[in-house]
Amino acid sequence: PDALVVLSNDHLHNFFLDNFPALCVGVGESYESPIEHWLKAKRRVFTGNQAFGAYLLQEALNADFDPSFSMEMVLDHGSLTPLELAGLDPDLPIVPILFNCVQPPMPTMRRCYQFGKFLGDAIRRYEGVERVAILATGGLRHHIATPSQGKVNREFYATLLPVLAAGAADALGR
Repeated sequence: PDALVVLSNDHLHNFFLDNFPALCVGVGESYESPIEHWLKAKRRVFTGNQAFGAYLLQEALNADFDPSFSMEMVLDHGSLTPLELAGLDPDLPIVPILFNCVQPPMPTMRRCYQFGKFLGDAIRRYEGVERVAILATGGLRHHIATPSQGKVNREFYATLLPVLAAGAADALGR
């Protein structure tokens, strides 16, 4: 790929109760990872793709989404660990998009699904890069790089995944 869009959660590294957007698009030149000693991962600086991020931000606004944007985003374990484990070129330019998964009001599953459909269409229309990869991290029950990693609610995912595969967004509820 020529660029990577990283969809992840913010875990109070970028936002707090005084300003907690539902969705934030990264438009920075670079993104640092925090020092999370429990993670035992090297601190990294990722190259951003400002033009691509700005394009996605503007397209989202044009499509009636209301994301915030950040030029100084920190990529915590929710992004860092999957980026480390994916085996991608560490210098691949990225556009991080963070979702609120901590403090209500949070975006609904339906809204996230709609944003995903929008994002696929917007990426296909962008002429600034030829090949784009998407790394979607996070989940409803996971513990990345911890002893509990891999413990999932199988019953929930057995219900959710067929709904997503069928494109039945109405079944996702609010």
